[in-house]
Amino acid sequence: MTDIRKRLGCNITRLRHLRGLTQARLAEMVEISSTFMMHIEHGTRGASLETVELLANALGVDIPILFLKPPGFDNLSEKDEQRNVFVKYLEDQISLVIRNSFAERYSDS
Repeated sequence: MTDIRKRLGCNITRLRHLRGLTQARLAEMVEISSTFMMHIEHGTRGASLETVELLANALGVDIPILFLKPPGFDNLSEKDEQRNVFVKYLEDQISLVIRNSFAERYSDS
């Protein structure tokens, strides 16, 4: 498993949980099988660029968010404290992207 696949899968899983989506529901939204969705989240199979774009859209984030490597990623385990740090980092990055998009959209007005 490559680091980029692992990172992508981890970010998709965390964002999916934040959105309250099941793997099956996200797979349905992106029109892929639940099995393929599981492989993407576990980093055992790669996703095409088109699928990555569909996932980003379904999760409401820009594509680069799906590939972020947050601090402590290499030591990430199932411990609640580390999971919370990771989720907080993603939330901060998503907020930053949203604020920047908002500022760009309304600065031209």
